Amino acid sequence: MNYSRGIIGKFGSGIFGKQLPPRIQRMAESMAIAQAAKKTSNGIIDNFIDRAANKIASNLATKVAIARSSKYIKNKAKTFGLVGLIEGVEEGQQQLLQNRFARGEYDDYDRYESVFDIPSVFEDVGLAYDALRAYWGLNPSDPDNNNEELIKAMNIGAVTGMMFGLGHTLTNLFPSD
Repeated sequence: MNYSRGIIGKFGSGIFGKQLPPRIQRMAESMAIAQAAKKTSNGIIDNFIDRAANKIASNLATKVAIARSSKYIKNKAKTFGLVGLIEGVEEGQQQLLQNRFARGEYDDYDRYESVFDIPSVFEDVGLAYDALRAYWGLNPSDPDNNNEELIKAMNIGAVTGMMFGLGHTLTNLFPSD
């Protein structure tokens, strides 16, 4: 921790000519630690795949094929998880909007329509945050907190999102004739 703090502090003072503000310093440190943890976990999984391929296969070509296909599956699983999360959150946003419209929260909604509606972008991010908090039950003042319909919608969206790339993945995993 002190080593990363020293490097980040020297880097920041080299750019700005002075020490980074404490909040920026802490944020940079946490980003550096998160990146290091990500690289470490990827290295652990890749090393495990390589060791398993070496134990399973006898010749080099088979070892490489097993390692490459395993790493391909690992990368696709990460992609499936990310797409599933995004689709689940989107379904949660739609369910929250549906519930709020049913309660009449948007009855007096009157704002101009524009292609460049920047405030709606921030409202959309806030809606995604509200959907995640309601899904996990972390928003006790919200009437949609732990709502069964919201949870079902987000679960269905996540599973559907994970299935989006399944056909493409299977066709790339197996050789074609």
